[in-house]
Amino acid sequence: LEELVARMAEFHEPLAQERNLSLRIEGAGRIVGDAALIERAIANLLSNAIRHAYSGTEVRVQVWKSGAQVGLAVRNRGAGIAKADLARVFERFWRGDPARSDSVRSSGLGLAIVQSIARLHEARAEVESEPGGLTEFRLVFPAEPFSSGSSGSSRDCA
Repeated sequence: LEELVARMAEFHEPLAQERNLSLRIEGAGRIVGDAALIERAIANLLSNAIRHAYSGTEVRVQVWKSGAQVGLAVRNRGAGIAKADLARVFERFWRGDPARSDSVRSSGLGLAIVQSIARLHEARAEVESEPGGLTEFRLVFPAEPFSSGSSGSSRDCA
């Protein structure tokens, strides 16, 4: 998983530098799943974290393993998400505060895609945020191979 994170972080590095942000990756973990889809989920989370982080701060990605779970957490310090909006962030076409929405750069689908990819892998997409503070999005995968999909589907290790 950390290899996919590193690849996506390298891809997003120019945008992070443009916003005067540093990217930090920590930890390691292994899951079984569709690497291209998992990369897409990571890319969406990184893109959001970079877009909403305060300039001059750090976007941190942590990969971890705990018991029967392997997780990925993407954290940034920024304006945050209002508690009333947390339950809606994974809805299709939903965008937070209209004053902060950028319809040219955001369709409101990125986090819905993240949640769909998580579900395909029997994983969970989660979020915690405090306005004006830290926001953390997590993907929590089962450490064992996922069972959804047909028996003939291909699964790449990630």
